[in-house]
Parts: sequence; C-alpha cells; structure tokens
Amino acid sequence: MIVAFALIFLIGKAAGVFGKSSDSQISFSNEIEVPNLVGQPQNVAETMCEKKQLKLEVESEKASDKAAGTIIEQKTKAGKKVKKNTVIKVVISSGPEKITIQSVEGMDEDAAKKALIKQGFTSKNITVTSEYSSDVESGKATRTDPAEGTEVSADSKITLYISKGEKQPDKVSVPPIVGMYVNDAVSTLNANRLSDGGTSSEEYSDDYAEGMIIRQSKDAGTKVTEGTSISYVVSKGPKPADQVTLTGKTLGDAISALNARNLTYTEVDIDSAEPSGKVVKVDPGEGTSVDVGTAITLYVSNGSQASSGSDSNNSGSNNSGNNSNNGNNTGN
Repeated sequence: MIVAFALIFLIGKAAGVFGKSSDSQISFSNEIEVPNLVGQPQNVAETMCEKKQLKLEVESEKASDKAAGTIIEQKTKAGKKVKKNTVIKVVISSGPEKITIQSVEGMDEDAAKKALIKQGFTSKNITVTSEYSSDVESGKATRTDPAEGTEVSADSKITLYISKGEKQPDKVSVPPIVGMYVNDAVSTLNANRLSDGGTSSEEYSDDYAEGMIIRQSKDAGTKVTEGTSISYVVSKGPKPADQVTLTGKTLGDAISALNARNLTYTEVDIDSAEPSGKVVKVDPGEGTSVDVGTAITLYVSNGSQASSGSDSNNSGSNNSGNNSNNGNNTGN
C-alpha cells in the first residue's frame, strides 16, 4: 500500500499535479539578472533597466575621459540576481575634467609645454607655432589659444605660441619719381609702400616744367625699409631773367646786357629825336620778369628826327639872317 502511494505521488509530481510550493515559485519569478550598464549612455541604460523591470538611479556625476552622460560605474554588479523593481544606482560621467588655463608667457618652449602638461593637458594635444612679437624676446612663449583664464576640458587642444622676436620691416626698392608731378609721385610712393616726405625745396629749372620733381632724396632703385619717407625738390620752371634799364643805352650796350642774362633780342629802327643807335624803348617793358631765352624787342632810334630838327634850326637862322640883310638892304 505504502509503495503504491509513493508511486502515485511520484507520478503526480511528475505530471505537475502537486506542483511547487507558493514560496519557492515567487522566489524564482522575482529574481532578475542585473545587466552591465557601464559604458552605456544614460538613456540607453534606463531602457535596459525598464525591460528587466528594474529602476535606474543616478547617484552622482564624476569627471572622466568618457562623454558626459555615460555610465562609468554601477553600484550593483552586473550579473547579480535581484528582485523586480530593484533600484540600480549608477555614477555617470560629467565629461573630461575642466581646467582653467594658466599663463605660460615668458617661459621657453620646453618649460611652457611642461607647465601645460602639469595643468592637466596631454602632450599630444599641445601644438607649438611661432609668431612675431615686439614685447616678448625670441624663443619665449607669448600666449596660448585658448587664452589664459579660459576654462576648458582636459582633452582640449592647446596652441602654444613662441616668439620669433620683433618683425623687421621689409626692404623695398625706391621708384623713380623725377619728372613726375607731385600728385603722381605721391601715388607712386604709396603704391611702393613708402611714405611721402613732401617737398624739401623748390628750384628753377630749364629742364623740368613748373610743378615737376627735379630730384628725390633717395635715388631710384635704392633698397630702403618699408615706410621710409622720400622727399623731393620741385621745379619752379625756368628762372626769370633780371631786367635792366636798356633805354638810353646804345644798341651795342643793350645787346651786351641782354646776352649776360641769356636773353635774345630783335632790333626795330624807329624815327626818333634821340641820336641814331640809341635804344628808345623795349618790349616787354622795363621791370617785367621774363623767362631765360625770351626775345626782347629793342626799338632803336635811326636819328631821322634828330637831323630834321637840326636842319630846321639851321634854316631858321639862315632865314633870319637873310631877312636881316634884306632889311638892311631895304634900308639902303
């Protein structure tokens, strides 16, 4: 009988008639394996927990080399069996650590790089370049980019600038400006990165018209520093000849005076009471300033009126004498 009962029990258990106890069934159905959340973005980790009927809770944030919001630590280890609705606490990344860049100005290149690495930056993220500086001596650090005082992440790229010293102005060739008018010369100087030094003086010139440049302070083709001032001498045109008093002079004396002043002349004979060969008047008139080479017209007495006047006087005397003789004759 006992054997038969035992047999029936075993068959019934195998068929599931007697089943498991309620306690053991609840325990089996509530045990959930905790998933591995490390390395997952927070939103993905939350979805993973929901599917497992677990809850996710961010316990804290910590700087790391992982992107912000990434799970970097979980308090309940992955693979552990837990009950439904268990809260899985995690630590998420706040991103790389923030660093406030400190000044490295004035340090040599090696020291500046070491100072940046000590601040928390990596050597591979530091790029060195050079620039001219009038304030920092050659070979020393001038600045960083981003600039000092800027707060950046530890994985940021930093450009370190090293001074090449003060930039020396370029040398440029002086252009020819002789023969140009001033406005054209100024434009030419500016186009060649030179400064207009202005008119240093003015001189008379037979070769260059008034307003043209006669000479320049630096010869054309000379190499000078960029921005050098170039001054120049400007023509006042041909020098005016000095006029002298020519009226009353003999033709020969007048010609000599004109030759001495590089003037030419044209002779015109006119009737005049002045003795023959005397200059009666000139054109242009005396006192007028004229250019060198100007032809002066000399009006020279031919003495014709001087002879007529003399003959008239002689005729009057003779007539008077004759009349007197006639009177005497008449008296007789």
